[in-house]
Amino acid sequence: MRTVVTVTPNAAVDWTCFVAALRPRARQEARTAGRQAGGKGVNVSRVLAALGVPVRSVVVVGGATGAEIARDLEAARLAPVVVQAPGESRTCLEIVEESSGAATQLHGRGVEADAATARALVAAVEGALDGAAWLALCGSLPPGLPADVYSTLIDVARARGVRVALDASGDALSAAWRARPDLLRINRDEASALPGGADAASAAGPLGAVSDGPREIAAWEPGRTWRVGPPSIRPRNPIGCGDAMLAGLLARADAGPFAEALRFAAALAAAEAASPVAGRPDLAAADALLADVALHAETPGARA
Repeated sequence: MRTVVTVTPNAAVDWTCFVAALRPRARQEARTAGRQAGGKGVNVSRVLAALGVPVRSVVVVGGATGAEIARDLEAARLAPVVVQAPGESRTCLEIVEESSGAATQLHGRGVEADAATARALVAAVEGALDGAAWLALCGSLPPGLPADVYSTLIDVARARGVRVALDASGDALSAAWRARPDLLRINRDEASALPGGADAASAAGPLGAVSDGPREIAAWEPGRTWRVGPPSIRPRNPIGCGDAMLAGLLARADAGPFAEALRFAAALAAAEAASPVAGRPDLAAADALLADVALHAETPGARA
């Protein structure tokens, strides 16, 4: 399988801890589950690497936290391509309640990017695309990066014959959505913020999936739309489920019918929800969950 290049412009150190039930303004004991390099694209890279897909992980980092991110990516063999930026990379604290699986997220701002950072990011991505099949643009932008940087990167990839997947939010999503990526993977809230609302999401490009937590996934491919019912699981940590879904789509999009990629991606996302730490779904559990994914075509055609 050819390489997937992921881009995480606002890479972070993710610190995940568990409490029995979160009690605001009260001191309580927490159990630390892990501290690792994170951000959406990094999580996608972790899952793809576990699936045996070659990855290159382009990250924007700064300061001592950025150095920690780069070391962790090297140790995990995620082939980091590091773009340095002024300021300090963010730390994200994820507090997960063991009683319910609900998560409270406290995220730092990230580096203070500038025009030089944007130019360096574009150059780094262009250099990483040799031999790549997909470019995955993932997550939020740090302060200082222009909202159209993803659109610029879509143009760069297209000029090299590389397809583009997008998982973003806010102004970055709106700008890149108009550039029509080849694959869109966002959640219902993010889709609702697009011009025209959630119903307009499928205008982004030929392939896509809009998730909605444990509820049905709305998906599309040329000539057909799908409803995908995720398997029922006991959630441990919802962080990273969308990233696992995107990784599943990228891993299987070129291997057969898109319907089967959707089925696999939904099972992988459910396995991620049952994992304590983002980017580390149990692959055997995902395989076991495949049979519980309900897949229905909404336009005339086969029903799976």
